[in-house]
Amino acid sequence: MRELNDLLTTPDGVAFLASNDIWIHPEDFLARLEPPVQSGLIPASDAGPHKPVYALQQIYVDCTQSMLDRMVLLDRLEPLADYYPFFLWIDTDLSGTDALMHRFHWPLFNKTVSVRLSPGAHDSRELRFIPIEPPRLEQALDKLNTYLGQSISGRKKVTRSRVRAKFEQLKAVFLQQPDEMLSDLNYRVIHFLLNQQSGLNPAPMIVSELLDRDVITGEINVYLNHLDEAISTFNDAVEALRAEDIDPKVKPLAADYLPLHFSCLDCHRRLRLHREQQGQDQFATANCKCKQSYRFYLGRHELTMDEIAQAGPWSPDVSLTLFLNDFVSGYIGGGSSGIYYGLVMKTVLEKVLNKRRVPILMPHATNAGRDEAAEVDSLLYRYLLDETG
Repeated sequence: MRELNDLLTTPDGVAFLASNDIWIHPEDFLARLEPPVQSGLIPASDAGPHKPVYALQQIYVDCTQSMLDRMVLLDRLEPLADYYPFFLWIDTDLSGTDALMHRFHWPLFNKTVSVRLSPGAHDSRELRFIPIEPPRLEQALDKLNTYLGQSISGRKKVTRSRVRAKFEQLKAVFLQQPDEMLSDLNYRVIHFLLNQQSGLNPAPMIVSELLDRDVITGEINVYLNHLDEAISTFNDAVEALRAEDIDPKVKPLAADYLPLHFSCLDCHRRLRLHREQQGQDQFATANCKCKQSYRFYLGRHELTMDEIAQAGPWSPDVSLTLFLNDFVSGYIGGGSSGIYYGLVMKTVLEKVLNKRRVPILMPHATNAGRDEAAEVDSLLYRYLLDETG
């Protein structure tokens, strides 16, 4: 099946994406932007005639080239008065779903080694609920120091001294605040790397803060009241893409699907909520491995997630982009989001909710540089070993 990159690199694929309001040239993308349908996302101090444009990513401990490509596009909008570019950092995702949330990688002797920051037992938690363990963090930095020493062995003394000075600076950032969550540590480290190595620092927003501000609960409630039709339309869209020989990157949704998670109040495990019907009443339910069970009333004729929000820490699934749609003017996609949000959820928005999905800009691949450090997809590695730094 064709991947997103196949569509981005062939004339027919580019035309197909353009017919779905997905663009590869910024000028085409900007020409399609309209003011957001709803306000409330942009902080009041920044409110004005802005068209919000965003990219998003989990809060990694390192930064990939894909992230930098999207930040470059946001940075180009910064001087333009009509736009409000920002980067949305996801601290509500399951740590175990992406290694870069809890470890960084280091190339060494024609292989890649990894340095883990949190125990595997916490992979079932959201990033914001994983406490930092100072002894483990110090062990991770000692391991990085060893790998770094092996990587610079044989280099000039002045180079080794400069690299060591950079490492000590980075180490101080890691150890700055011992009593915090992994999301806080990652956020501090990645912004240090961005400022030191790339000069990119897009205006940030953090998902958990949006949830605390109650920005998207209204949109989720609308979705809940169209859920049966949304599930059917979603599944039809997935099959339609497969029929076009395009990998949809998602599986069909089950009948009990809900776009919500809840973190166990006892063990902090992230739980997927499932819809359950009893007579005319509908509930959101989940059972934790620690034997704790949850059952939230959604409603009868009109569904609402109010009881979930009042009970404790909840989070949306990958439908987050759908719930943000009316608050933004455009989205800079990356990886599978171009397929999922760009094509599958576009169908749901249009056919079920009668909404226009905002335009999407997909970055071109960029040349990271010619030296060894720039060939490695790690800003942390480049910061320490970039020969030009």
